[in-house]
Amino acid sequence: MAHKPTSEELDALIVYRDFKETSIQRINLHLTKGFIDRGYKVGVVGFSPEGEVRSEYPASTVFFDCGGLRSLACIRPLSRIIKATKPRAILSAYGPVNITTIFAARLAGSNATLAVSEHNQPVSLPLKGRPKGEYVAYKLMRYLYPFTTKIVCVSKGLKEDFVRYTGLAPDRFAAIYNPVVTDDLETLSNEPFDHPWVEDTATPLLVAVGRLDLVKNYDVMFRAIAKVHQQRPVRLIVLGEGIQRKNLAGEIKKLGLEDAIDMPGFARNPYSLMRRADLFIQTSEREALSNVIVEALACGTSVVSTDCRSGPREILKDGALGDLVPVGDEDAFVRAIIHRLDNPFDPSALIKRAQDFTVERAVNSYVELLFKGIQASPSDHVK
Repeated sequence: MAHKPTSEELDALIVYRDFKETSIQRINLHLTKGFIDRGYKVGVVGFSPEGEVRSEYPASTVFFDCGGLRSLACIRPLSRIIKATKPRAILSAYGPVNITTIFAARLAGSNATLAVSEHNQPVSLPLKGRPKGEYVAYKLMRYLYPFTTKIVCVSKGLKEDFVRYTGLAPDRFAAIYNPVVTDDLETLSNEPFDHPWVEDTATPLLVAVGRLDLVKNYDVMFRAIAKVHQQRPVRLIVLGEGIQRKNLAGEIKKLGLEDAIDMPGFARNPYSLMRRADLFIQTSEREALSNVIVEALACGTSVVSTDCRSGPREILKDGALGDLVPVGDEDAFVRAIIHRLDNPFDPSALIKRAQDFTVERAVNSYVELLFKGIQASPSDHVK
């Protein structure tokens, strides 16, 4: 059963599908904390109430859910929440959620600033093979995104892609980098990481972080590691979980790399491993931004990444702060790894670049976008 809407008016309503651990959920959490710290009263809607991240939100957050329904089935419950709370700004994330939020806001007759945010891979890439919800959302957005106040994209490249796809004027869009670098990232990176390979400094250690998914092209990464291993000993730790775990474990065994590649699973603090690694590597087919590359830079760790659309090139300053290789080119990836192991970047330059992706900067940009000319609620509404 859906959460009964409160009649208390809100400054902002943030909408997403649930409270499970995802990069978008982390972004929503950082934004909620930032808005509340600045005196705004914030409500957060999850189409489903499930998820471990919910417990990390500030105590003053007002929670709602739509009864665990699928996206389009949440239109009426969400419209009731919007009508009851009269938010002055609404922010949603992820294509299917954005479409539902637009329908709900119009059904509620809301005059709120309505911003939808896009965090996923560029729409210029083929829609075939995407989840059904994403496919439908991308088909509808050309018709529905004109009803928004602003469309937020997490990189300049992604913004350009959406401008081309929707045909809307560029000034309808805003490029705002994700709030990736937190105040405690440096402290967390100095914590110990429990893995025997970390202590063996004689063998170069590489790290990759991300869900075990086809789009990450881990098979390409593993074959490249096999080729590097023929020239010098290296080890790779892959942090993350996903539906490809069994297939990837089989690939490691097939390549005879059980002693060189380990997949220990999800780590709540990957930064402590990133800081101790000699190199961070990524072989993705596409990335809207790539939070993990930013995190590696913040830890002062050199990066080798595929030159996929559209985040890595933007983050790494066209290759000035990291190696970019063609997608799927194993031999180029091998050459880049060997070169960068011998010639690491200056960590201070990498850390400086990461400061463009701080939580503080992102929150300030969203405040300017959502609350321009809007005063925060009275202090008795916040923590």
